[in-house]
Amino acid sequence: IGPMRYENITNYLKAHYNELGIFEETIAVIILALPEMVMVPGNGTGGIALEDQLVIIDGGYHHPISYDYSYYSYLTIHEVGHEIGLFHPHDYVTFDENDNTTVYGYTDWLFDFISTPMTYAHYDTSFSTFDREAIARSHTFKYINKTLHLLYNANQTLLSKNYNELSPLLENKLNYVLFNKTLSIESFESEDFLVAHYYAKLCYLAAESYFIFVDGLGLNLPPTWNEVPSDQTIKLGEEFYYDVNASDIFGIKEYTINDTDNFNIDENGVIENMIVLDVGEYWVEIYAFDFFNNNCSAIIKIVVLDTIAPTWDIIPSDQTIELGEEFSYDVDASDISGIKEYTINDTDNFNINENGVIENVIMLDVGDYWVEIHAYNFDDKNCSAIIRITVVDTTIPIWSEIPLDQIFNIGEDFSYDVNASDLSNIDYYWIDDTVNFNIDSNTGLITNNTELEVDMYDLVIRAYDPYGNYCEETISIIVKPKNVPGFDLLIIMGCIFISIIVLGLYKKKKFL
Repeated sequence: IGPMRYENITNYLKAHYNELGIFEETIAVIILALPEMVMVPGNGTGGIALEDQLVIIDGGYHHPISYDYSYYSYLTIHEVGHEIGLFHPHDYVTFDENDNTTVYGYTDWLFDFISTPMTYAHYDTSFSTFDREAIARSHTFKYINKTLHLLYNANQTLLSKNYNELSPLLENKLNYVLFNKTLSIESFESEDFLVAHYYAKLCYLAAESYFIFVDGLGLNLPPTWNEVPSDQTIKLGEEFYYDVNASDIFGIKEYTINDTDNFNIDENGVIENMIVLDVGEYWVEIYAFDFFNNNCSAIIKIVVLDTIAPTWDIIPSDQTIELGEEFSYDVDASDISGIKEYTINDTDNFNINENGVIENVIMLDVGDYWVEIHAYNFDDKNCSAIIRITVVDTTIPIWSEIPLDQIFNIGEDFSYDVNASDLSNIDYYWIDDTVNFNIDSNTGLITNNTELEVDMYDLVIRAYDPYGNYCEETISIIVKPKNVPGFDLLIIMGCIFISIIVLGLYKKKKFL
């Protein structure tokens, strides 16, 4: 560097340090910076080693030096000693982990340097120990010193953020630091300084990484979902299983879910149902926590669908009833979610209630009724069946009054009215003797067709409904002569006599 008159050479070189093109892997560069044409007295010379690469010697320092000879050689060797990693004898780093804040102190482990230029109380320019092990010994303490500072600062950072629990990642990093620190100190105490230096450097680099994680990579940043949880759909009766996963630089401490009545989430983020889920929608909020209680969350909808239709317990079948009877038929369906309702398409004639009982709502006429029945679950899935309900009339008509035997005088006109009733109404009346008698098929009025002679006529009378059912009665019609005394009594006696004979034959037959 060219002549400089009375300028602060040290400050100049510091300001232009980067311009010198010095890199970490280069060999140490020594720059002797002296004012132009100046005599440097022993007690006016100072030096500094910048960043372990640059040595500055100028007259701007005023450190007293004990001896006024060999100052130039002493100063040069002293600063070069710093270049290669040697400490002052009075520099040290404690091994006491409870004294993490101490930077400088006094120890006796470097007092074999007392007779070297590395001490401020030098009296010799020679080194008692100036070899690899001496450098390794100094570097070991430098790395241990920096390591303890990093650990202390990292711990203070954690405490300031109220973090009282380490994540597995941080714990592993810290354990690696402490592991190498222990190996370094053990090697140092056994005076294996090269090995101590090796582990001390590993210890320092690991501590630096640990502190960067604590201080520089955002402990307050929450975890992030590997894949954002999405809505899920399952069928009724299925087991629910859904795996959510989050990531955090310090690891995931736990997963939680707000609906613990219906769901559970384990430490791996697997969500399962706790009970059989009913049909419906379940809104749940899921959290993933790191070891500093930062979290990410997601709200999802779990939908349970009933995609399976109900089934009939017994498939509905065709039904037949008699005209005039009340219709009642019970159909039953089953579904895992239950049956919400039953319906029938013919609501003019039938009704079906919530239990599946079908009944007629009006009097049903004879005929066929085709109806479609549905059973719905709570997801509106349904099963259906079409059946035929047949109304038949197999019941015979009933006489309003049972027809009786009739007596009239010869020469008179015969007239006798019979009446029957039926739910289907009377279609027509009928008699077997149409030669002598006539019956009005609509009204049941019986009259004679011809002039009847004195005699007894047996007449079979029927009343038919529209479906061929009929009621029948046989009567005797007696034509008597006019003015014959006792004729009526004779007829009556004859009828009684005939009845006695018939009754006797019946009893005889019964006891044979």
